[in-house]
Amino acid sequence: MFEDFFDFDIEGLGKRFKDALTQGTSFFASEEEFERLIDFYYFQGKYSYAEKAIEKAIILYPISSTLWHKKGKFLYDTHKYHEALNAFKNAYLFDKTDFHNALYIALTYIELNNVHQAQKFFNISIELLEEDENDPYNTLLLGNDIIFSNIIENEENPFIIDDKLSHKKKLKLDLVEALLKSVNVENDEIAHAQKLESIALCHSLKGHLKKSIKLIEEALQIDPFNFDRWVYLALLYYRSKNYTEGLDCLEYSLAIFPENPEALYIKGSSYFLLKEYEKALETYQELISFDVSEESEIYLNMGKCYECLNDPLNATAYYLKSYESDKSNVKALVNLGGLFLELHDFDMSYHYLYMATKIDKEDAELNYTLADLMLHKKEFNKATRYINKALSLLPHEADFILLQSEIYQAKGNLEKSISVLKNSIDSVEEKVRLLYRIAGLYILLDRKNMAYNYLQTAISEDSNLISMFLDSFPEAKNDNLFKGLLNLPKN
Repeated sequence: MFEDFFDFDIEGLGKRFKDALTQGTSFFASEEEFERLIDFYYFQGKYSYAEKAIEKAIILYPISSTLWHKKGKFLYDTHKYHEALNAFKNAYLFDKTDFHNALYIALTYIELNNVHQAQKFFNISIELLEEDENDPYNTLLLGNDIIFSNIIENEENPFIIDDKLSHKKKLKLDLVEALLKSVNVENDEIAHAQKLESIALCHSLKGHLKKSIKLIEEALQIDPFNFDRWVYLALLYYRSKNYTEGLDCLEYSLAIFPENPEALYIKGSSYFLLKEYEKALETYQELISFDVSEESEIYLNMGKCYECLNDPLNATAYYLKSYESDKSNVKALVNLGGLFLELHDFDMSYHYLYMATKIDKEDAELNYTLADLMLHKKEFNKATRYINKALSLLPHEADFILLQSEIYQAKGNLEKSISVLKNSIDSVEEKVRLLYRIAGLYILLDRKNMAYNYLQTAISEDSNLISMFLDSFPEAKNDNLFKGLLNLPKN
């Protein structure tokens, strides 16, 4: 099939088509030529030409089911679902034996929130598939294509679970799973293993990791030398936080294909999470020896390992290597800033964090960190500017609001410090920390009744934060009014 495609003089056909468009002359091609021309433009990402070719083709061949389906796919992929539905219905009208037409009508109805019609046409597509299953492997590929084009946001790691999977995506996953299960691959072991893997992908995206793991294991029993599938299984274990089991899978994968960068990367990351930093470094060193495509990220991870090993010199060296490999790597600069902050070298910390803001000014956490740093340096105006920026990006983040309050306190404005907390208390999830801080600030203002009321409310919501409160406001230890609340002995 692919040989035929590339042997075809598609370049010449494309030139004739473009010339006709430019010159406003007539253009004629066979139905098959139009199909190939449309696919050619799709492969190249030239969607405007693909659209023009589709429209011209349908004028010449108005009852072609294939061409109407291609038009439907174009409209579907560009989110024009009402128009796509009409196109797919025309495709179905001209060929009611092709399950693809009914299937895409079902998918489009999901986008239009018509579940009843979606289920109706999906059932039709399954019946057609079971009646005429000429190429089960292509159907499996179609199932994967639907998953990747409609559901998965991160194609680099399809086993990452989307915790906010939309209702539409869940419906599509259910339909795809049913489609895959209906494919008859009894006489093809490799296709059967692929079927199990594809169904496993559906389960993993829905968060059913145990089911997904079981299916991948079954697939590996059929085809144990598929090194990519061993990596997939490792990813599932990784997601399940079963890092040791994942490492066993990676060893199998690396035994089949030793220089597999993905396997080595996951292996290094697993060792890191198991706090086996030396082994992680050894793995990353092996990876960097032959794979330079992700050099900056690998150096960054090596820097983290050295930082965890309390080796700031090597940590600094590898963070700098990470940045030199990719001057847009904000994380390397942020990690350098954080490292020097821990070493109480505030000037160097500010140097690298400020460099990071030049790359990404809209990073809320980065602006928060800079605000905290400026507070330590007693540069209150800069601290205020950075925390205001952070809050403009994430206005309901409790840590940001608390730091803003601390900055006002450091400037000697206790009333304003209390005010920003009170104004935010109903909009944050972690309001109990704000309550404790308000209580402490009222103690500093010697407004004991207000302090008592807020402290009582805070303790009733979470008494585990009392020690944190006392660290920040030790003055409460010396007042009998609060000692009873805090379970401290009275004088």
